[in-house]
Amino acid sequence: SVWLARHRENQGLYALKLIPVTSDPEAVERFRIEGEAMGRVQAHPNLTRVHALLEAEGWLGLVLEYCPRGDLESRLRRGPLEPEVARALAIGLASGLEAAHASGVLHRDLKPANVVFDDSDRPKLTDFGLAKLHDRQSLTQSGALLGTPSYMAPEQARSGACDARTDVYGLGGVLYHCLSGRPPFSGTSVIAVLDQVMNAAPAALPSTVPPPLASACLRALAKDPAERFPDAASFRAALSSEVGSPGPSRALLGSAALFSLALLGGAILHAALKPPAQPTPTPSLTATVA
Repeated sequence: SVWLARHRENQGLYALKLIPVTSDPEAVERFRIEGEAMGRVQAHPNLTRVHALLEAEGWLGLVLEYCPRGDLESRLRRGPLEPEVARALAIGLASGLEAAHASGVLHRDLKPANVVFDDSDRPKLTDFGLAKLHDRQSLTQSGALLGTPSYMAPEQARSGACDARTDVYGLGGVLYHCLSGRPPFSGTSVIAVLDQVMNAAPAALPSTVPPPLASACLRALAKDPAERFPDAASFRAALSSEVGSPGPSRALLGSAALFSLALLGGAILHAALKPPAQPTPTPSLTATVA
């Protein structure tokens, strides 16, 4: 259960995530791993921060950053996002994934419900309850299925080995939902969804989605991990480099004046093509509400 809590001394608002210590031992251990995973990468602006892991009166608790602007799943119930809004959101989340992977953390459960927005409307990844830490033995037994089928990579659906490309697939699924208004795959049963995940191609994206953005999204959703972006950084770079419009035509280069104008247009386009600067993280007591 997740509660909104106020600190008695500083009056700051936090999300307090609780689990009884008498719960299933594996669930308790996953809860501890979630706290450790989030703690390793808490300084990144696109990841929710964990402030403390507490144990008192028969409860384990995670004190998390409170994100008051809701989650992406709720927003997508109103329909798809504008393509450039979706692109910017995916760029931010890919940056957060870069930081998590650099810290040895795989998320393994990327979906709209696990994207929340802080008080400045910045998107943040949350809920690392299924995270895999590279230096910890996995709790998942062979054949166990963990994750959300509609956004799950084929290798994860087969309970195979996961790596950074598994999270790239999950982020591609989130971007697909943002652009189309629906998950990459859906069905009347888990079995039906998993069959699509492993054997079917997602439906074409709307024609309003720019082709380069659609291509990047579908590459992230490739069945074969070798055909996806190799990591979150490559995915982010591809999304960032697709900003802008075509340069001036050759016909405009016939006179000195027009050539100068073309050079000015090229400088503006070069500036537009630069990846957006990552926001500087600011100390905040602002985590997630389930």
